[in-house]
Amino acid sequence: MTARRTLLALPVAALLLTGCSVDPGAERREVVLGITEAANAGDEDGVRAQAESLLQLVERQVTDEELSAEQADRLRAL
Repeated sequence: MTARRTLLALPVAALLLTGCSVDPGAERREVVLGITEAANAGDEDGVRAQAESLLQLVERQVTDEELSAEQADRLRAL
């Protein structure tokens, strides 16, 4: 591998490794954005599907101890 390719590969590798650790809050915000977009489009089925995805994500994050049970209860209520 040439020096130029090595230098190019380093930032790419760093970006890939950074993407491996996903912020739990960012995951929830992404799903909420999907709910909002579906609602704005008048897509009832899309809202239901995204809401179900959010509930599943919340359950997984509680199991993985990325979200407290108290926070999860508030999100479920909303």
